[in-house]
Amino acid sequence: MNPFSQWIKLVEKLHYDSGYVFCNIVDLVLINHLNFHKVSTPLTFFLIYDQNLNELSIFDNSNGFSYYELISLSNFFQGDNEQYHGYFRSLIKLAYQFEFFNQSASEEVGYYFKLHNVNQQLIFNDLKQIQRGEYYNRTSFANGTLIRLKQLKAPYELNDFKVIANQLKLIYQKFINTDKLKFYILYKKGQEFFDLSTNPLNKLTTLDKAKSLAKTKKPALANLKNGEKRILIQETIDWNNQKIYLSGYLGVLSEPDFKKAGLYLYNNNKLVKGINVYDRYRPELLFGSASHLNNAYLYGELELANLSTGLSSDIFEYDARFEKQLLKILLSIVGDQRYNQTDKISGLIKALAKQKKANRPPTKVTNKEKMK
Repeated sequence: MNPFSQWIKLVEKLHYDSGYVFCNIVDLVLINHLNFHKVSTPLTFFLIYDQNLNELSIFDNSNGFSYYELISLSNFFQGDNEQYHGYFRSLIKLAYQFEFFNQSASEEVGYYFKLHNVNQQLIFNDLKQIQRGEYYNRTSFANGTLIRLKQLKAPYELNDFKVIANQLKLIYQKFINTDKLKFYILYKKGQEFFDLSTNPLNKLTTLDKAKSLAKTKKPALANLKNGEKRILIQETIDWNNQKIYLSGYLGVLSEPDFKKAGLYLYNNNKLVKGINVYDRYRPELLFGSASHLNNAYLYGELELANLSTGLSSDIFEYDARFEKQLLKILLSIVGDQRYNQTDKISGLIKALAKQKKANRPPTKVTNKEKMK
């Protein structure tokens, strides 16, 4: 078995949380859109599953790939561009056959090609020129990239795709909330499209009435001793001969809510840890047992820059030495779960919970209880 076949075989064994498998596809376009093309308009991204054909269509309004970028992309295995490797890891994980339509903003013609994953071999069909209007006719965008993923490795039920839509909304919430990304996710069944940005789901017959994923609302935070609602963090952790930059904030929920509490960890502005209630970062030193007040009140968003997230982008890779330094920083602000003084968050939480209990209106005694 040649190295490329071995690589594909390993990719097929990779585990991705359902939403994260799409991240490598989104990220390549999003990073280019924000960092290199410097455009002021948001990237618009469509993800559509067709139940009738068992196909995925993914397209955008980016500047598209240039001819030379497409050549590099098709020869990704000979290069060391990790973004290109990640891009194809996700594609191979999802399907066996891929069809590309691409229109660069700076070129007069577009390009089309096919890829087939056959027996751990990725067969590439030569690039063909297409007319500039071809991409617009298919997507209503002047330029960008359309990928049709055929022969999917598993079909999607509507509820499965709703989970994916919610995960992608949370993963990319920083981009969506700041109007850098508009993400449309639809499920086609028969002649109708289910718009997964709405609850209950809207049924559409055309895409022009679809809505992008809504912005994520942040929970209300209580006032701290200084009148602020957040304690900002800006620290550097030296680990494995590199610097990990920690930034973000900690706070206290104004109302206890285990489902919202916890620490949400980001990398490159993407949510990596915290997408599910029980997946949040809740070190026992800070949060105590499941019934501890901190598990219902302590809230924070932290960016860990320059820290690897692994091939699947859904887990941080660090060891006990790194976590020890991270916990030292957090404990200096929060205190451990037993801390009672109000100069740290753990003590403030106890004081807030005590105050809420004291201010709780008395329970009315029912006539039945009076007769006892």
